Amino acid sequence: MTTIDALGDGDTVHSLPEPEAPVLVRREGGGAELLDELGARHLEAAPEDVIALAADGTRAVHARATTTEVLTLDRTASGGADGGLPSLTLDGTPLALDGDLIVLRHCEDGTCRLSGHDLTAPADPLWTLLDAEETRGTDPAGAEVPARLGQAPGLLDAVRTTGVLPSIPLRFDPAQGWVQLDIATGFPVGRILAAPEEECRITTTAPTATALDPLHATPLVLTACSAEDGALTATAFREGEVLWESAPSPPGEWSVRLDGDTVLATGTEAGTDVPGEIVASGQRGDWAAPGGEGVRQASAFTSRIGIDGAAMVVTNDSGQLVAYDTADGTNLWTLPSPPRTPRCEAP
Repeated sequence: MTTIDALGDGDTVHSLPEPEAPVLVRREGGGAELLDELGARHLEAAPEDVIALAADGTRAVHARATTTEVLTLDRTASGGADGGLPSLTLDGTPLALDGDLIVLRHCEDGTCRLSGHDLTAPADPLWTLLDAEETRGTDPAGAEVPARLGQAPGLLDAVRTTGVLPSIPLRFDPAQGWVQLDIATGFPVGRILAAPEEECRITTTAPTATALDPLHATPLVLTACSAEDGALTATAFREGEVLWESAPSPPGEWSVRLDGDTVLATGTEAGTDVPGEIVASGQRGDWAAPGGEGVRQASAFTSRIGIDGAAMVVTNDSGQLVAYDTADGTNLWTLPSPPRTPRCEAP
């Protein structure tokens, strides 16, 4: 997923990795456009509403104060009123959407419930369970946040930031902590992801092929938990079970970016005053500088263009633009130096 805040006046563009996936343009003053290869479609919305794409790009959700409208993006689908997008409105706030299955949280008269619905037969929920009145939302994948929680995020804060509704439902309970739910049954999946008293950041990622399983791209859950001294432990879960867990990082003041199958931390190690970056992934147990040994053996950098959980892009002393894997420094691509322009000497 890519988020670009570059249209001016606070407008934001959200896009999925797939080249033919729709693009969502959210306007600061309200409303949005859904763009695909056939053009643009406008959605009326209030500034406080949340509009997001499903992770597979086949649907979008429009969350208002107490209801969620699910819109079908298939141009060949029929059923939309006045030529609009076919849609279905359900009570509650969306937590996850995977194919035809959606999870909603709805509170009424002091009682909160989570429910799963099949969008092809939405009259009766597939499952319903009581939920604690006190809860919180996840963190936005790919965005930098302080490692220590501070104020807990709201249910839709991450979705508003990324423009994408995750496919994995995560539930926070003040007595149990964070658990992953089976979207079809509502049952917990695997172990508790983080205890309620832990200082943890948590997110779900887009389907990711990992070094441990390069042939099967699946959504992951990432956590970055802080000890009292600021040391970080990163953990990746697949289907509720630990895929990998890092050793504790050096103590310090850190911000973290949970992205793909990588956790990137930026900050200052305790006892120093020089800011830096460290990264944890399934390729090693210890935290290390981005790119690790692979980058240390490369040509000297002259500038860095950008970095995320997947890649860091730099210019080197040969004038090339080079991308390296953030975790291990594998060279992903290189653009050659531009041709030199002959100099014109004055007569």
